[in-house]
Parts: sequence; structure tokens; C-alpha cells
Amino acid sequence: MGRKKMRTRLSVLAFVLAALVALTGCTGNSGTGGKGSGGGETTPPVSEEGGTEPEVLSFTVYQPYFGAETARGTRVDQVWQEMMEEYLGVKLDITWEELPWGDFNEKRPIYLASGEFADIFLLNNVDEAIKAGERGALVDLSTKLDLMPYSRKFLESDLGYGPEVNKISTPEGKFYTFPNAGDWAYQPGGLPQYVYRFDIFQKHNIPIPGNLEEYYNAAKRLKELYPDAYPVGSGFAGSDPNSIQKSLFELNRTSADIFFNGDKFLFGPIDDSAGIKRVLEYLNKLYEEKLLDPEFFTQTNEQQIEKSLTGKIFMMPNSFTGWAGNHNKSTEYPQTWGVARHPLNLDGKVGWYQTPAGKEVFRGNTGPVISASAANQDLLIKLMDYQYSPEMINLFTWGIEGETYVETNGEKNFLDEILLADDPYGELAKFGVNTSGSVRSGIQWGAQALETSDKIAGKIPVYADGKYYEEYNYLFHSLGSTPEATSPILMGPSLVSLSAEELELRDSNLVPIKTHFDGESIRFITGQRKFDTWDKFIEELKGMGNYEAVTTMYNEKLK
Repeated sequence: MGRKKMRTRLSVLAFVLAALVALTGCTGNSGTGGKGSGGGETTPPVSEEGGTEPEVLSFTVYQPYFGAETARGTRVDQVWQEMMEEYLGVKLDITWEELPWGDFNEKRPIYLASGEFADIFLLNNVDEAIKAGERGALVDLSTKLDLMPYSRKFLESDLGYGPEVNKISTPEGKFYTFPNAGDWAYQPGGLPQYVYRFDIFQKHNIPIPGNLEEYYNAAKRLKELYPDAYPVGSGFAGSDPNSIQKSLFELNRTSADIFFNGDKFLFGPIDDSAGIKRVLEYLNKLYEEKLLDPEFFTQTNEQQIEKSLTGKIFMMPNSFTGWAGNHNKSTEYPQTWGVARHPLNLDGKVGWYQTPAGKEVFRGNTGPVISASAANQDLLIKLMDYQYSPEMINLFTWGIEGETYVETNGEKNFLDEILLADDPYGELAKFGVNTSGSVRSGIQWGAQALETSDKIAGKIPVYADGKYYEEYNYLFHSLGSTPEATSPILMGPSLVSLSAEELELRDSNLVPIKTHFDGESIRFITGQRKFDTWDKFIEELKGMGNYEAVTTMYNEKLK
């Protein structure tokens, strides 16, 4: 599909959305005409699917949980169900099938292969949803937009390169997953953040690096002062999607995957092999001079935390937002970590951020789906859509007024017993407030207004424009995500939609190449493979799949 055809598809979709708005009018909390209509008891509502809707809506949910326990039985989860029942006009009987996040991810391929799905379940990426949807296993939500007044505003949102719904759609405009979306006053940050032990840098008068050459020099100086340390650490293991390699690739305006560079799609390992090589050579220099933690690609999260708290590392280029503030709370190891602006890249230019300038709408590409075999599908769609309503976003974000937050003169804030607690997030978790991150009510993912994280965490040490000061973490990160720094990679999912057949073409060709690249890139960094074999390495990659067929397919969709 060329660019002209894509514009036509977008225009048709926009027309359909607008027409449905006119047809459905102001839905408010009308649900299907039951108790949620605000008119008291009514006659049994008529189902969108024909017949009378049930008095009790029974269904199953399969999803992960993120802390030591689920949200079942918490106050927010109880209120969530009460609000849902009021809105839909039916009682809910939910069977929750929930696994710890790690187990959920590990068992996901088996679950998808089984074909025996819960009525509502979470998928980890849009590609999975499209493949399952095209097999007829999931409900096509593009045919049900009249039932989705709340999530529709997120689907229609446009950051300048097409409606966000394109990120989850097929070329024909079908989509099967609800968005992982939020309602934010400003872009709430993300990965990566460049963090430093500010107290150590200030003690030894080491400048916060403004470019990668200064980054290397700072690491060398720290190695001289602390010979038993490896100054540069990694916030994630080498095989993680947020690895140190990925952070440095994006800083240098490239990628180890297929990506849009602002003009066309490239497959980074081959089409930009020179740029990829430069980054790996830089990391190899850090490794060979014992400036980079040798366990950067094998360590666990617990090992990384221990190293950062005990003075074994002093700087990281791929920290998660909020990491520095959490470490500064340690009473056993008093220290000051802070966040600085990204250094300039190897060309002395501003690198790419993984998050766009201004307000973001979708976060990631995961979302809940509805099984095609589920009963009462229209009610389930309305239920899922209601999670994007202002009142539900408020519940997920703030909890319950008077119990977790107060509102004064139009401004909300958490109660002092939460904000002033040793662990504010832990206090929110007790109530099942999704902002806690660990105990999340409702069906995942529930839309939130994530700027509350700054209010919970408070200001942290930061460095920019030659000054140390304090600022809210997410706000600081958002201010660095300027239009110049916004990665065109973010445009790719909105510009190109793939069918299940096209996804199979892409994956069958690129997965073997990417797997080999990931393994060999570690060997290049650690010196197990020498850079004088680089040309041979590129030929190896070319022989593992037809990457050109994939980039051609992507770029033809831009014409």
C-alpha cells in the first residue's frame, strides 16, 4: 500500500469514527440502558448482539500481576467493579486467571499456541494480536467503534504522522487490541536516562559529560580513583530490549532492527553497518580498558542494584526513569545519584530519545484483547472501553477521594499519610492504586495520568546547562525530549501497517539475522571477536535472511 493509499485508509477511518460519534451521540454513563443510565431501575436492556442482556455478566480474564500479590480484594478494585456494574447495568462475575509477570511472559508462547483463551487476556505486542486476529481468534474492534466512545479519543489522537490507531492496525484498518494508553499533561519520560553518582563527580571535580568523548574521559578518571570499580554499568542485561547497546545505538541515531530514519526504512545491522560498528567499537574500548562492567550482559537486576549501591559503578547510560530517586533513599548506603541530559553522540550531535516531544498517547504496543469465542462480546467491549473514561483514569491514577487523595481548588494530591510514608508506592499498593506500579486494579492495562509519579517521588538531583539543581524526574526527562531529539523510529508504526502474512515474511527473514547479530555484538564488545572480521560478519548476516525483501516491503508502503 503506497502513501497515497494509506492516506485514503486514514481518511476513511477518520470518516467512520466521526460518523459513529454522530450516531452514538453523548454516551456518558449510559451503558446499555441499565442502572448506569442514571434513571434508576429499567426494563432489561436489549443486547447489541440481539436478545436480552444477562443480569450477570460472567467472563474470564488472563493477565499478569506485578508485585507479591494481585489487586483482588483491595478498595480500588472493589470500587472498579462497582463502577463497572453501574455503567453496564449488569452484575459482574469475573474469574481471574493471574500469573506473576515473569511467569506470564515465559508461558505466553505456550498460551498463544494452545488456542484456548480466556474471554479477555493481555498480549505483549501488536504483532501477536494481528496474527491471532487474522486467524479469527480475536474480536475485530474496528467494527465496534460505536461501542468505544472513551478509547476512541486515544485511537484518533495524532502526533503529526497519522492517527495512533495505525500503530495497532492492519493495512485494511482492522485492529484487535485495546491501546496501552494514558492521559498525560506532558510526556512522562521513559528510557533511557543517563545517571551519575553526583556526590562522587562533585567530590573529585569531574565534569558531567557533555558528549561521548567526555563520557569516556570521566570513566577513565573514576577508574584511576577507584581501581576496583567498573565505572560504567548497565541498567539492564545485554539481552534485554533496553540494553546498553540499544541506548548507545539510539544516541547515535541508528538501530539494530528495522527502523524509519525520517526518509525511509533501513535494517540497521546491514544498511547502517558503519554506524552500528562505531557504537560497538566504543563499547569495546570501554570494556577493554575495564571501564565497563564485564557482567553488563549477564547480570540480574539484583546484582546491578548491589553494584550501584556499593560503589562498584558510578554512571549508567540506560537507567529507567525513577531509578536514581529510589537509590537516594538508601539509609545503609548514603549516596546521591542524579540524572543529566543525554551527552552528544559520536558525531557531536543530539541523539534520539525513545519518547516523543510533547504529549505521548500510546505507551509501548501491548494491550488487552477479546477472544472471538467469548459470549456477550459487546458488553465486554463496553467494559474495556470504560477503563479509558475520565472517572476510571482518575480511579487508576489517584484512587478514592478521601481515602487516598484530596482535591483542593481543583488540584489533586495524595494524602500526607501516603506522601510522607517511607514507601509511598507501597502505601498506594495496599489500596490497589495502579500508580503504585505493583498492585494494579481492573484489567491490564488501565489508562492512567502518569504525571502523578512526580508528585509521589518528589524532586531529584539533576544536571543541565552547567548547573546542578533539583527537578521532578519525569518533567526533567520530558524537557530533554525536544523535536530535534525525537526519534523518527517512533513514526514507523504509524506509517506502515502489516498484515499477518507480511509479519510472517518479516519475521522469517529478520529473526535469524537479529538473533545472530545480538550474540555476535556481545562478542565484539568483549573482544571475543575482532573487528577485522566485520565485513565477514556482515556477509554472514546477509546469508541468514532476505532483509532486502523486508525493507522493500516497508518502503513500498511509503510511496
